[in-house]
Amino acid sequence: RGDGDDSDVEASGGAENGTAEVKKPKQKKPKKPKVSVAEAASKIDASDLSAFLLDVTASYESQQDIQLMRFADYFARSFSLVTASQFPWTKIFKESPVAKIADIPLSHISEAVYKASTDWINQRSSDALVSFVLWSLDSILADLANQQGALKGKKVVQQVSSKSQVAIFVVLAMVLRRKPDVLISVLPTLRENPKYQGQDKLPIIIWVISQACEGDLVVGM
Repeated sequence: RGDGDDSDVEASGGAENGTAEVKKPKQKKPKKPKVSVAEAASKIDASDLSAFLLDVTASYESQQDIQLMRFADYFARSFSLVTASQFPWTKIFKESPVAKIADIPLSHISEAVYKASTDWINQRSSDALVSFVLWSLDSILADLANQQGALKGKKVVQQVSSKSQVAIFVVLAMVLRRKPDVLISVLPTLRENPKYQGQDKLPIIIWVISQACEGDLVVGM
């Protein structure tokens, strides 16, 4: 039984080794605190924002597209702790009347922060704002596609900008309210490009138009 003995020894040795391995308990990652949109918005300081925008304007004097991206970054940092579950925008848009979605999520922004932002937006060129509006819309649509993919159980490639979706909606709303005429420049693209069309995109387009209506009723009609 020479061969058999060897295999028995190997088998028992394997078993012993198996029992010797002690599984380490998994260390739980510390959970990030859940922060609501309102809580995050309340911490935005208008004077800090104004100083930031002054600095950005000076640093990127001739590059308004970068200025606007930095503007979005500021709000993205402010809302970075707001999780998707705290801002289920697709659900809110589907289930809320148009009059209500118009104020989402801008109703949480203080008057001082809104004024500091829109006064600054007013100084940006139409071309830069058009590009920024389309970039913002693309980010929102990418998030929508991500959510739809997740619902269908597909493996979703993370293409969404890391910027907080709350921030994108906030800055886009402020641009459209302060400079509603930008929507007129964007409309041909929205009409002609298939990616902005379809039943699932309709709540987003309605939201966009409602923001411009808040600024100038004639534009949205």
